[in-house]
Amino acid sequence: GDHLGLEKRKSRRPFLQRVWRFLQVTATGVIKGDKPSHLDLELPQRYRPNTIAGLCEATGFSPMEVKRLYWSFKNDCPSGLVNQETFHTIFSKFFPTGANLSSYSNYIFSTMDQQQSGVVTFEDFAVGLSILLTGTLEEKLKWTFQLYDVNKDGVLSRSEVREVTAAIYDLMGH
Repeated sequence: GDHLGLEKRKSRRPFLQRVWRFLQVTATGVIKGDKPSHLDLELPQRYRPNTIAGLCEATGFSPMEVKRLYWSFKNDCPSGLVNQETFHTIFSKFFPTGANLSSYSNYIFSTMDQQQSGVVTFEDFAVGLSILLTGTLEEKLKWTFQLYDVNKDGVLSRSEVREVTAAIYDLMGH
């Protein structure tokens, strides 16, 4: 009983750190200026994900990987949902040098928020992560394109590429 519980607790942080470190070397995308009004909405009190089997099918992760990822997610996001500000705060813990100046976390958030609802659910997070970790080359390219397509118009402009690239440099403290 207790011994297993301690092992679970120990494995949470390193796994989540690996996830955030992986996101560090990946891509970004957010709208500058005023926050959209939907970001100021109250989050629902509780959020419960779909079945483990459904998440395994959607992500390709094993049931234990889904559970471990969910425990880590719930540890930092007890409601099961994360808004852009919370996402940035969590992300900043892993990049103390440049994260507060960089909009990189916002670009990642925007890419994971597939419905553009202003919140990322556990499913959004797990599916995005599975694409980055185990997706095909085409899936990874599509995800990266979405990251750089800041205004979500389906076209990459020179300024969007410059904006995201600058955010990556800022994140690294350059």
